[in-house]
Amino acid sequence: MKTITQLTVISILLLITSNLHAQKKNVLDYYKMTEVAKEYKITKKGDKYQTQGITEEPFDVVVDFKNGYIEIKDEGTGGGTLFYQIVLFRKADGSALIAVSKQNFDGVMIGSEVDFFQERGTNLVSVKSKYYPGDKFFMDNFPEELTADEKKIFPEFVESVFDLPQNGLAISIMYAANRHVEKEDKVMYNLQQKLVKNGPIFLKWKYNKAKDQFEIVNP
Repeated sequence: MKTITQLTVISILLLITSNLHAQKKNVLDYYKMTEVAKEYKITKKGDKYQTQGITEEPFDVVVDFKNGYIEIKDEGTGGGTLFYQIVLFRKADGSALIAVSKQNFDGVMIGSEVDFFQERGTNLVSVKSKYYPGDKFFMDNFPEELTADEKKIFPEFVESVFDLPQNGLAISIMYAANRHVEKEDKVMYNLQQKLVKNGPIFLKWKYNKAKDQFEIVNP
């Protein structure tokens, strides 16, 4: 019994030590563990942080240690923009949940994706399956009522664009049509009008620390 108790105490201490060690890492430490860091190495120059892209010309990036936020906007040679955001969320036990979003805008269409990572040993592993409910979830929570025909074309016509928070815990999701259509295509045109009639349509998807999940906060 004494041996079991001692092993339990040791296990708890190791867990506490591991969490304390994880809390010492800042958002830049975790960024360096991501795949994005292989393409965009961030260095400090004076009081600024910089990286460089395909043009090999250095440009400023946002590194906000206080809020656990990094933003990289690479305009390249002018033919399109790559936009990355990295956010360090802290779970209820103090361990890290890292969100990484990527937007690719070519001047006409925009593509967007998001992933979630946790630290395992010296690596970050994707835990997207735990936190991301699937594209259909966002279609079902579209802030405007959709007809049956609109629901059918929604996945191919509408892009969910993820904007990670520099402040707070809520991810903003903007619905954007991925192409322009004319009145002749009635179903797509009507859906397009729903997207533009009051400006961009947004949905808030907020991290709940207690449940360790994201939740819609304004359906």
